[in-house]
Amino acid sequence: MTTDPTELTPAERLRAAAAKLRTLLTELGDCRGPWYVVNREQRPYPQRIDNIGVPYVIASTTTDPSTPPYLADYIALMHPRVGYAITQLLESLAARLDDATSDVAQLLDPHALIAARLILKAPGTPDVTEAADRAEDTLRDRMAAAIYETNMCSPWAEAHPDDVLAYGWDADAALRVRDDEMTELRRQAALSDDVTAQTKALLERRTTTLRERAERAEAVILKALTGLTGDGFARGFRLVQRDGAHLDGAVFPSGRCFVLDDSEYGLSTVAVSVAELLRGGYHGARIEWADEPPGDEAGRG
Repeated sequence: MTTDPTELTPAERLRAAAAKLRTLLTELGDCRGPWYVVNREQRPYPQRIDNIGVPYVIASTTTDPSTPPYLADYIALMHPRVGYAITQLLESLAARLDDATSDVAQLLDPHALIAARLILKAPGTPDVTEAADRAEDTLRDRMAAAIYETNMCSPWAEAHPDDVLAYGWDADAALRVRDDEMTELRRQAALSDDVTAQTKALLERRTTTLRERAERAEAVILKALTGLTGDGFARGFRLVQRDGAHLDGAVFPSGRCFVLDDSEYGLSTVAVSVAELLRGGYHGARIEWADEPPGDEAGRG
């Protein structure tokens, strides 16, 4: 089966790589390992890698007899049991991503996704390609070409195949640095988002508190102006000042009163009683009540 999506999520990429690796391991049959290098210390030529089981011979290398069997050792190290362990690791990471939030998914070690991408690009079936992989290959080639042309002062198109391979590894190293940097930037972005969310929540709580305080203050003022603690209606009066100017006011059953200082802008003075009103700033003024004949003074400051 061949799959060619334009986009794969991180979890889908991990599962696709695990599925491809598991398929190849299943086809190995009894070659389940571990593997070992035959007569390693004697360094025969070629060096042979055998399987503990059937079939016996897995592969042979063309390493020179005078050279330590690094290739053979590496092949023997990567026996099927290691492959199954990698498969389970990839599947486990994919399952964790399913349960994680998008912010957590961004913090996934990029090397796991790099390993999955390399498995998917390696020969074998099923084969999975991605637009992201093709873009990564293009970037890798551009980086390799830039490094080569800077060092060798020669066009990349004329590079020897060995140089293409070597400078491709340099590009891989640069991409790993980039991926590590992006991981750190995503971590910092996630922390910044968390701080922003906490700050927003704090501001909302403070705004709510201030709004509640304002509402309580408004209720207290309204209560003072409407005389909710008494019975009956407000009693109107006129505050006549020494210069003859007068201001309209009212006193409530609770004893609280107010004077309208500026009818155009609604400015007023509020006091707990008429006596306090006169003492507070209207010296020499007198009160004329609306329900009493003019000239009957009820108070003078």
